[in-house]
Amino acid sequence: MPSKNGRPLRPGVKALKEIRHLQKTTALVLPKGPFIKRIKWQLLNEFQEPEMRMQTLAAMALHEAFEAHLVQHFSDAGRLAIHARRVTLMPKDMQLAKRIQSEAKLVE
Repeated sequence: MPSKNGRPLRPGVKALKEIRHLQKTTALVLPKGPFIKRIKWQLLNEFQEPEMRMQTLAAMALHEAFEAHLVQHFSDAGRLAIHARRVTLMPKDMQLAKRIQSEAKLVE
């Protein structure tokens, strides 16, 4: 994508702009429709009841909680990457963050 003066942006500039924009907003990042569909699919597989319903407020509460959990998980993984003297987040950072979180729950 070219900048205002017609030259292409340097790699990562667009991503950083998007990150700054998302940090300023309080809107949810994941689309509402696909998230609700996934919840319904999960409920159907878990309880095997096609007539299972969920209030909109409950679904939105799950959506908020899930996004908060994801943000926390990515934040922890980012700290682990920085601790390893890297800028790039790697799958092993995500796995280690998940393992640390699960072990911390066992200690509580």
